[in-house]
Amino acid sequence: MNQFKILFTIFISSMFMSSAYAATIENIQAVDNQTVKVAVSSDVTFSDVKVYGDVKILRDIEISSATKDPSNSKKVTLNLASDLVANSSYSLIWVIWAEWNIDFDIGKTVSWEITNTNTYNETKIIEKISIVNSKTIDVYYNYDIAEWLFEFKLLSDLTVESLYSKWNNILDVNLSTTMEKSSSYILMISNLENIDGVVLDFAESLYDFTTNSSLVEKSASEENITDVIAENSWALNSNIEEVSLKAAKTPEAWAETWFVMLLTFLLSSFYFFRNKLSK
Repeated sequence: MNQFKILFTIFISSMFMSSAYAATIENIQAVDNQTVKVAVSSDVTFSDVKVYGDVKILRDIEISSATKDPSNSKKVTLNLASDLVANSSYSLIWVIWAEWNIDFDIGKTVSWEITNTNTYNETKIIEKISIVNSKTIDVYYNYDIAEWLFEFKLLSDLTVESLYSKWNNILDVNLSTTMEKSSSYILMISNLENIDGVVLDFAESLYDFTTNSSLVEKSASEENITDVIAENSWALNSNIEEVSLKAAKTPEAWAETWFVMLLTFLLSSFYFFRNKLSK
């Protein structure tokens, strides 16, 4: 009966551990042009070794106008408030009267054409988009458009280099690309885990935030923080392994052997539960 109780307790505990944990985003702040600090509910704790999750920073590019071509009823022209940048990734998302979303990369040349290869047997689709220049995109449909009202959303995907926390509820999102001053961005979160490996359940997956007019550049010393953290984590892992190797050398006295084995067990258990050494 006792064994059954123990197994039942472990089973129930595992169910709670694997279930999602409700959390909220309390604050989002761009501390410099390559770092976004995200404050989550105070009862959440992230690992200070490695944070697991899919976090993206997207720039919301303003579309000044979306108008149907007077001479081509299958074409809509998008005029952008800011320039598309070479060697960047983008997502064009429909809001009204569009049956196709597209993720695309711009190489060295801004002007080029992207064809829709995913038709999904739809009778009305966007056939292709043509990037005319850095501020103009032509959208081509496969049918004559009767509407005159269009709404699109254009997002630029910034490259996330790493996620870091100091064993608290604050998450630093470090970027390899830079953000601009006084600009609108979107934080996208999915499958973000706390220190116990439990996926956090947020009410929303997209959060808007804006950089201020005094956004500073990331200093060289701050850029090296991630590398230092990685080196320290590697050194800590190496120390644990070294202790284990030394423990394998059995002393002649039984008391000394027992003490070394106990010390190794305590160190290994502490590091496992605190930092999720094994995923």
